[in-house]
Amino acid sequence: MFAQCKYTEFIKITIFALCKSIEFTVFALFTQCKYIDYVVTSMITYINNNKNPLIFSIVEEKEQIKRKKRNLPGKEADLNTIATEVAAVWAKHPKITLLWTDIEKFEQAVTTFAASYAEREDAKGTRQGVTQSLKGVNSEINSSVEQLKAHLAVAYTKRIAAAHYASLGIVKKRSGYKLPVDNDRRLYALEQLIKGLEKHGLSEGKLGTAYWKDILSRFTQLKKQAAEIDKNSALHVGIKTKQKLQIRKTLNALISVIKGNYPDSWKEELRVWGFQKEKY
Repeated sequence: MFAQCKYTEFIKITIFALCKSIEFTVFALFTQCKYIDYVVTSMITYINNNKNPLIFSIVEEKEQIKRKKRNLPGKEADLNTIATEVAAVWAKHPKITLLWTDIEKFEQAVTTFAASYAEREDAKGTRQGVTQSLKGVNSEINSSVEQLKAHLAVAYTKRIAAAHYASLGIVKKRSGYKLPVDNDRRLYALEQLIKGLEKHGLSEGKLGTAYWKDILSRFTQLKKQAAEIDKNSALHVGIKTKQKLQIRKTLNALISVIKGNYPDSWKEELRVWGFQKEKY
């Protein structure tokens, strides 16, 4: 009985000591958090009071970027709309002039920009369709390659089959043996696969030479279409970007001229010219 009482007393002392330890840890964390809060508060106060050139300039610059608004919209579709409207109004106000350009040059820039923008948007839609078709063909290729590997496993046993993959353009990847993912390398691998079919007695049947030649034809055509679209798209992007810079420069100049010529009613006049907002 005496031993049991002593053991119970030992348990109580241990629990008490553990609770005190936890209490001390919590207090220490609380003190640390209060200290961090104090340091952060002190830093903010210092910056506000002393206007440290380095720190304050960084904070102020970020705030200015957030608050800064542009004279013209950032979206190309909106810029195209405004530019078209301004060109139409400018043609009716021949007295509004700029020394370095004129209405004819501006109208030409707007027309070119609008055409390139439309071509770029059309190409984007067409490219999505080609991309989906190419994705479908690649999925079919991957599935059929797995079936080819199964045929090789039957012909040579699974252990030896991998040694023959290279003759069919199949390469080792992290996830296993497949045809290359890159379209250029995959095209070469498909040609190599077709040449290797007869060597392994696979030129006939459902996955024979005729099947893979059809796959190669479809893949080549889609790859060529994608390349042509990308090339034309890049061309129109270049044209569009050049004209966009010219249009933005001209519109900003016109805004300044309108403000100078209509000091009391420039806001209303900007609306007449097609500028729907003072800032964007």
